[in-house]
Amino acid sequence: GCDAAACIPGPRAWGSLPFVITGTAPVALTSFTADKASPQATGTAITFTATASGGTAPYEYQWWLSDGTTWTILRGWTAGGNTFIWTPTQPNAAYRMDVQVRSAGSAWIPGPSTEGILPFVITAGP
Repeated sequence: GCDAAACIPGPRAWGSLPFVITGTAPVALTSFTADKASPQATGTAITFTATASGGTAPYEYQWWLSDGTTWTILRGWTAGGNTFIWTPTQPNAAYRMDVQVRSAGSAWIPGPSTEGILPFVITAGP
């Protein structure tokens, strides 16, 4: 018998050649914050801010709101639209603000690195 290397006809040489793969890291949501802590009263303006890295700028953001039952789009894909000001009019303990990010001109790739959700309680105003 022979081992695999000895049974291959012709010249043989093994080695390694180092090389670098370059490219841009995929876009990722790096932070998602609100300027006010939950809970807040109805009629209070709350500014949500998302930041991203990687991918290709300008990043595009899309904003959604859930009332605990239904998701509603608040603003479709917008270049540079990383802030959203929300002034709730109805009390609800189950609100969730959602932001999605994608690279300029690209399709959105769903996943935890490209989407953030913040639960937010809204109480009846004074």
